[in-house]
Amino acid sequence: MRVDEPSENQGMIVLQQQMALFDTWVCEVTDQDALVWDADVAPAWCARHLQPSPGTTADLIQLLPYLEYFLTDAAAFWNGAEGATCQSGAFVATDGHDRANEWLLQATATRLGRRRLLYIGPYRAGTEEHREVMQKSRELMLAHEALQQKEAELSLSEARLRGILKVLPDQVFVLRMDGEVLAHAGGPDQADLTGLVIDTVVPELEFIGDTLKLCLAEGSIHTLTFERWIGSAAHYYEARFAPMSVDQVLMVVRDCTRAKTIERVKEEFLAIACNELRAPISGIVGVLEMAREEGLSEESAHWVGLGLESANRGLNLIHRLLDLKRIESGAQKFSRHRIAADKLVMEGLAQCCAVAEKAGRVIKRGVFESGLMVLADPDAVRQVLVMLVTNALKFTPEDEPIVVETRRWEGFARVSICDRGPGVRKKDQARLFEKFAQLEDGRSREEGAGLGLSIARAIVERHQGRIGVEADPDKAPGSTFWFAFPLL
Repeated sequence: MRVDEPSENQGMIVLQQQMALFDTWVCEVTDQDALVWDADVAPAWCARHLQPSPGTTADLIQLLPYLEYFLTDAAAFWNGAEGATCQSGAFVATDGHDRANEWLLQATATRLGRRRLLYIGPYRAGTEEHREVMQKSRELMLAHEALQQKEAELSLSEARLRGILKVLPDQVFVLRMDGEVLAHAGGPDQADLTGLVIDTVVPELEFIGDTLKLCLAEGSIHTLTFERWIGSAAHYYEARFAPMSVDQVLMVVRDCTRAKTIERVKEEFLAIACNELRAPISGIVGVLEMAREEGLSEESAHWVGLGLESANRGLNLIHRLLDLKRIESGAQKFSRHRIAADKLVMEGLAQCCAVAEKAGRVIKRGVFESGLMVLADPDAVRQVLVMLVTNALKFTPEDEPIVVETRRWEGFARVSICDRGPGVRKKDQARLFEKFAQLEDGRSREEGAGLGLSIARAIVERHQGRIGVEADPDKAPGSTFWFAFPLL
């Protein structure tokens, strides 16, 4: 190796002398990042912008951005046989002090002994080709500058996002369709779960594979809940899934234990209060009914009647609350039978017609598809239908009919009750089926505690069905309340 030293040094001297005649600049690459250049050989405009030798490839790339792409290809030639060369295309360089000055350059990589060399010199071509290359190179340089700016903005955005995710109590996952964790952030221990399969991370989460496929297929948000025991305490979680791309899903897991505990305490208190109040209110109703049967004056009978009406309303509220509690807890048992949906609806409408006639309303049959078989508790289905029809009667004008239909819909038998009332605003539709929901839309409120639709939803969901409302008062009056049971 020592024998080669003089020849390499002599070769470098001769090379530099020859290159100086053609205004060619020679750099020596000493390792992956470091460069050595000769300030006497480098053009003056280059030397102004470069740090004293030795420098780094970053210094050179900042001056000549095009070289970032070329150096990757040149590495293979530097590691190859001596004399092999790698030549770049033409590229533009500008003087930072005077942007009007431009040079069309070309780079060549080769090896001299153990030395890896990079020649940078003028590009020689015809006038037309020169002009075209100058234009293309200028566009490339501008694109490179724009790319650097976008990369800087992206890095800043990613840093901000990481900071936000670190302080969030939720866990955020980016999942592939097969369940592999592509990215993860958040959570109490901030552990890196990248590369794991979500089934092993959250084994308590059932049907996650089907949920991922459904989320990507429908392009919609889905929610699953699961329970995890930590020591002797149960913790409750909610996982929400949203599509990110054709094969990636965002999953956000939130600890709902505190909210669940508060909800359970509230439900227990409500159940206890209802049971404690039912007996005394029943006693009040009994006493008032006995008093009404006595020979009271007209005024006394009026006041007793008002008291009895209020007591019955309170007793009815207690019964509804207890019914809802039994359904939601699973204590209410349903006797399911195979039955035709149209037959069920017809039986339920028979109960509603008398109420509608008394209220001066008309119920009409729309489309009734036959042969739609479902597995359901007939009494429960009729109860849901009566609740929805009664609700429609409250808000439908006297001269407008209520239309009931039964149709096949996405694997369900769907029953629709269409009224011509004022309609439900979109912002109210999401909470309409919640307990004690009352719409504040300026119209007069009808009597009721807002439990009927909650009970209807609980019954339908216990049958693995769906329930909802469709309305747009800004376009047309009326609402369509519907419920659907899976077809057999």
